[in-house]
Parts: sequence; C-alpha cells; structure tokens
Amino acid sequence: MELKGAGDIAHAYEQLAYTRKRRGAYQHLKQNLEQSGAGQVKEMAFIVTNGMLPKPTREKLENQHGIRVNEVLKSEATSRVPDLREYF
Repeated sequence: MELKGAGDIAHAYEQLAYTRKRRGAYQHLKQNLEQSGAGQVKEMAFIVTNGMLPKPTREKLENQHGIRVNEVLKSEATSRVPDLREYF
C-alpha cells in the first residue's frame, strides 16, 4: 500500500512495482510464505490518495510498470486511512 498526495500518484505505481519486482526483502518474505505450505500467497496493491486518476491514465501507469493496482482509494489528510480488510 502506498499513501500519496494527488500530484504523486504516478510515483506510487513506480514504488509498488519496485517493491514487487526488485526488493530483495519482499521477495524473501514472499518465498518464505509460499514455502510454509499454509495456503496460497495473494499479492494485492493499493494506493490511498487525496486525488484520483482518470481510468485511461491509471491503465497507462499499470501497463508502464507491469503492476495491477486493486484500488485507488480516496482519503483526505484529516480522515482515517481506509480499512483494507474488506478487500481480502
């Protein structure tokens, strides 16, 4: 999950893609979970922001970074971060 201001949503896609594809600690954690045999690992990406993107821009960023973001959720700085449990 990435928390970003309205003008920085594209950077959130970049950071999520980096974590999923190139961050060693994330890869190690995922591998350990997969080997534990306790179930199937399900990766999900979310961006919480005070701005929104038009659908064509969102699709362009997903294709550019090779990552599918489950939801871009709207939240103002004065409000609580959305509860993501309902998405699992």
